[in-house]
Amino acid sequence: MSAELLFSQGYLAVPALLPDYECDHLTAAIEQALPTSAGTRCLLSLDWCQDLALRLRAHPGLAALLPTGHVAVQCSYFAKSPSRNWLVPIHQDLSIPVAARVDGSGLRLRCWSEKEGLLFMLAPVDLLDRLLAVRVHLDPCGPDDGPLLVIPGTHRQGLIAPQAAVAARREQKKPTPCVLARGDVLLTRPLLLHASSKAGAASASRRRVLHFLFSPRNLPGGLRWRHEVRRRSAPPRSSLLRRQHPPHPRLQPFLLARQRRLVPMRGAPERDGQQHQHAGEGQGEDDGGGLQGLDAADWR
Repeated sequence: MSAELLFSQGYLAVPALLPDYECDHLTAAIEQALPTSAGTRCLLSLDWCQDLALRLRAHPGLAALLPTGHVAVQCSYFAKSPSRNWLVPIHQDLSIPVAARVDGSGLRLRCWSEKEGLLFMLAPVDLLDRLLAVRVHLDPCGPDDGPLLVIPGTHRQGLIAPQAAVAARREQKKPTPCVLARGDVLLTRPLLLHASSKAGAASASRRRVLHFLFSPRNLPGGLRWRHEVRRRSAPPRSSLLRRQHPPHPRLQPFLLARQRRLVPMRGAPERDGQQHQHAGEGQGEDDGGGLQGLDAADWR
């Protein structure tokens, strides 16, 4: 039933996937890596993030929903609060991070851009239709916390022009808010029309989200993913600083300043009980606390 809902609606909430203690470990790791930032697109180079991607891939609550052979290719982080706030207009997620530019492949590859040192491009529609985002909520997200707003079923309409997206938003009148508890996971299709409101004055907490993108490993036209997380025989679980890939330059100053172990995943106690549509590039609000150079459609 869950797979059918994801197919028809374009989104699905999976409750209580992560226990509180693991959310605590993850937020501590993020605070160490990005102590002053409202977000980044570059977490997948870190071992604890790769390890989490592997465990999400194998989790019984997600295994039947993630297509066989899909791997994590990106992890972004969003931290919204009343003091670090933004909204995102209605849009689809159309851009993907790739290793290098490819020309002369016979495909119409376009809308190349660079963000945080990563190369992005407008993905082919048939690839976008196969991608799946997995949003891990590290805090409760209520109606006043700037939740994701979705228009169910719109992912089945393919690419939607910006004017048509705005019209769909008006016709819907009240898009569906994705209200989740801490440790819940939200699965979304990138082509699903979605937006994000600002956190309201009544919001008493941050809304921190890890946004993983899962995709088939092979890309068309000679394209390659910048990162992809494959299964390892013994994935590291206890050190933030060991990694399979070198850290992104944006993370290096914070990582070098804190040489200590973090995120002990083993042995923890069990818990009881769009005006700019191309490549998802809308100009977002800069909250003065880490959103510089980041586009609105990337911060949900």
